[in-house]
Amino acid sequence: MNMIVIMKYLDSLNLMTLHRIVSEDAFLKETLDKVKKRLKENTPDDKTAFELAGAISFVENEYFKLDSRVHTIIKSEITRLTIPLVTDYYIYNQFCVKKDKEAISFADNKIIVLSINIGENKALAKIIATFIKLSYQKHILSNISLKNPSFFIADEFQEFCNVDDAEFLSLSREAKCMNIISTQSYSSLKNVLKDQNAANVIIQNLVNKIWFRNDDNYTIAEAIKQLGKINVTKENTTISESSQESKKNMLGKGFKNKKSSISKSLNYVQSKENEYDENFFSRELKTFEALTFVSTNEGIITRKVIFERWK
Repeated sequence: MNMIVIMKYLDSLNLMTLHRIVSEDAFLKETLDKVKKRLKENTPDDKTAFELAGAISFVENEYFKLDSRVHTIIKSEITRLTIPLVTDYYIYNQFCVKKDKEAISFADNKIIVLSINIGENKALAKIIATFIKLSYQKHILSNISLKNPSFFIADEFQEFCNVDDAEFLSLSREAKCMNIISTQSYSSLKNVLKDQNAANVIIQNLVNKIWFRNDDNYTIAEAIKQLGKINVTKENTTISESSQESKKNMLGKGFKNKKSSISKSLNYVQSKENEYDENFFSRELKTFEALTFVSTNEGIITRKVIFERWK
């Protein structure tokens, strides 16, 4: 944030400048000298002066004095974002050079569709998708008092999710934002976020769920826990035989009984068991079949559904 304040003051807010400021300490020092020189020549307003003072103080007194390991981590995290955009000429010319283009606006009654080939340039696709997603979330939460109904639909969500999504999903219901999210598995979310608690919060905030056939043990275990247990009544039958005056059968094998009797007892035992098991998710569900978990005014409805193929 402090780097952004400095870049905005010099009217050089672009990814190439950010990349150089983070990766080249000499360029950052040169940029600070330009800021100080400009401050002496032109006194800014109080707000700008306050922000610049804090930014310069942070860079000179904290950033340059950070441990080398921490310094390297900060550089690698930021350059991981900027490198895909500044190392390819066509991408740089498309996204980093100032052009007269209309900015994306999330106005009412407007639908924005992002369709991008993630296989062609995975890093760039994730950056663009993540930025648009974060801009949309900021728009929704900053206008939460208006309560205009809106939708957020995302396929392959694990490719561009982050920990901030957990907070957005928790608050979006108040803004009347309906989120429809598709992901490969719960494990894919956990693997990307590197934080099981954040993954659990995201999963818990997706109230209605549709599970297709899955081999992921973590996904199946979480689904089984959410589906809960039901009362199961089991029948237990016992058959016993008693006899008196048993004599050995001289012609055949065994014994010959007199005054024998057979009794049968029937018991019923009730216990709580999981409504669905691992076998149901991994083997019983077929292609185009799914288990739905839907919340209604009448309660939770669990039902297996069959989807039709597209003609």
